[in-house]
Amino acid sequence: MSKIRRIFNGKYVIVESVDDAIELTIGEPTGLLTSDIYSRSESIELLAELARACESFDAVSQGGGK
Repeated sequence: MSKIRRIFNGKYVIVESVDDAIELTIGEPTGLLTSDIYSRSESIELLAELARACESFDAVSQGGGK
């Protein structure tokens, strides 16, 4: 049986230590839709991509564009 320890529990994100691995689960608050689970390295890539997406959104909303 896996040893699971919850590290963070947010509205959209849950971070857990599962055995020797860190897992990030992203879902919507009601839990009705399927959640996606990412490894720690995938989570870091996802964070970087979200940051780039937010920068693009900010540029467009300020009248610029990329």
